[in-house]
Amino acid sequence: MEKVKLLWSRTNSGDYPIHELDDGKLKDCVYLQQLKITGQQLPVTKYLNKGFNVGSSLLINGYIHPDVDKLSFNLLINNDDEDDDVALHFNPRFYENEVVRNTYKNEDWGEEERSGGFPLSAGSYFSLKINCEKKGFEFFINGKLFEVYDHRIKPKKITHLELEGAMALDLILYKTIIDEDDMNKSTSSSSSSDSENEDNNIPAPIGFHDAPPPPTTNIMSSIWGETNDGKFLIYDPYCGDINEFFHGIYLQQFKVKNDDDTIKLKFDKKFSPGSSIIINGYSKSDAERFELNLFTKEKINGDKMKNIALHFNPRFTEYEIVRNTYDNDDWGEEERSGGFPLTVDRNYSIKIDCEDKGFRIFIDSKEFTFYNHRLSPDNINKMEIEGETFIHSAFYKTV
Repeated sequence: MEKVKLLWSRTNSGDYPIHELDDGKLKDCVYLQQLKITGQQLPVTKYLNKGFNVGSSLLINGYIHPDVDKLSFNLLINNDDEDDDVALHFNPRFYENEVVRNTYKNEDWGEEERSGGFPLSAGSYFSLKINCEKKGFEFFINGKLFEVYDHRIKPKKITHLELEGAMALDLILYKTIIDEDDMNKSTSSSSSSDSENEDNNIPAPIGFHDAPPPPTTNIMSSIWGETNDGKFLIYDPYCGDINEFFHGIYLQQFKVKNDDDTIKLKFDKKFSPGSSIIINGYSKSDAERFELNLFTKEKINGDKMKNIALHFNPRFTEYEIVRNTYDNDDWGEEERSGGFPLTVDRNYSIKIDCEDKGFRIFIDSKEFTFYNHRLSPDNINKMEIEGETFIHSAFYKTV
């Protein structure tokens, strides 16, 4: 069977996209880099260590604060002094309801471009994708094409990304095309020390993975299934609904409606040992608590009971995460050990693995606790989330 080159990246915020190279790029290599942003204050400047030539892209996901005035996304050249050229100045101005695009070259600003309307809102989440094409930059806001900006400086000279404004960033994903020799250098450097990787913002490990081509499905542009070492997760809130079997794995991406007081998500396939739930969300600045409940469908004495196999309840006012089970109209004994690794006004990732004896729970890719089954997980059929949290994306995986 023909092999397909795939690229995977595991970061300390979770596993990120596994890319299949299409026929037009098999002679080259995709370089994928998640830029470290967690806990950093804006303004911030990030080095794009493979440049930003044609074929490159940036995906920036975040939250815009309610009191925002304006935001700036700048692609810089050199970054050696204050007079660096700016190949792209992308400047949403909320007080004018316009997105200004411009270039700063030879100590002078060019002519502004302001067309396209204003698809951003204060106090909301956004996704901005910048694609570098031969003619210019393509901008996608919340998954929709916004505008195209013609190059005024050759994009291959770009060295840095600069971000500024009242926003909280969740993800910055940088992708570019490089030759295979450079890729081999990048993969060998990924085995170096953690401090070196952190200084260069290179996730570790990162590299090629040869595997038989997966079946063609509607998700191939965003997601690839399980590899030999079990990686499967992708975070892409705008890739649409996913309900697909591939390589023996069933992956379901839920359509989340954050406007509802209670987010109700139903599992399409049987929940059992081997199943996993991944929730990427944001703890609101005024959060006191939120809860995640796994409900069962079962009958007791002929009556339908709404039991809760797992009640996962972060309480910010108590700095504890309560776990419990609701069985036959009665709560069991609470479990509160493990500390409190969550923070208000921050993004988080929660992963729940269902094993034979219980649930293994991870927060931000670190194991948090193990909760023994008190009810059979085979009867779990839905998940509900409520409280002071915003859900970016939620996935369910089973075998």
